[in-house]
Amino acid sequence: MIMRELRMQYHYQAKKRTIAKSVPSAREIEEHVVAPLRLQDAVEYTNEVLLHDTSGNHIATGTVTWQVKPWSKVRTKR
Repeated sequence: MIMRELRMQYHYQAKKRTIAKSVPSAREIEEHVVAPLRLQDAVEYTNEVLLHDTSGNHIATGTVTWQVKPWSKVRTKR
């Protein structure tokens, strides 16, 4: 997995400990990552990350786009 893009939208000023959470379902990963990888070399998967402080305030929403591909398809410059 390679992070291709990270976008943040801030809603509330963070003054306390903040926790980021993203929990895609197994079905979502199967449909948007695993199944498409059977037919193509790489896929992009975008998901939402919610950030809340310890008081429950919604601090920010992140949108992350990942490029996912088998290690055998990864090319690095030498």
